[in-house]
Amino acid sequence: MKIDYKTIAIIVLSVILVWAIFIRTVKPINTYQNEIDHLNKLNDSYLVKIDSLKNLNELIDLNIDKVKSENKNLQLKNFWLDSTINKLKNEKTTIHTRVKHLDADSVIIEFTNYLEAKGI
Repeated sequence: MKIDYKTIAIIVLSVILVWAIFIRTVKPINTYQNEIDHLNKLNDSYLVKIDSLKNLNELIDLNIDKVKSENKNLQLKNFWLDSTINKLKNEKTTIHTRVKHLDADSVIIEFTNYLEAKGI
């Protein structure tokens, strides 16, 4: 049987592996209990923070919906105002048909009727 360096290395590594498995010091789980308790406390605090962040997100979503609704109402109002302004601009240069037919005497009568209607 011929033994080369490769076989010797495999045998040495196998012996080290078997020795490490059987001779290693096994720590009981109680040695890690403090760390486990600390991590559980951290986990609980993170869960509380997550819940508060979820609540804040819900409030922000409600505010966003409210702002979107207000924006839509303002856009409708703005459209209505723009159309009213354009209508008034178009009517600015027109003369009402009632005014076209008035002569000097009827202007005085209409003006008097207007003042009486206003209570002046």
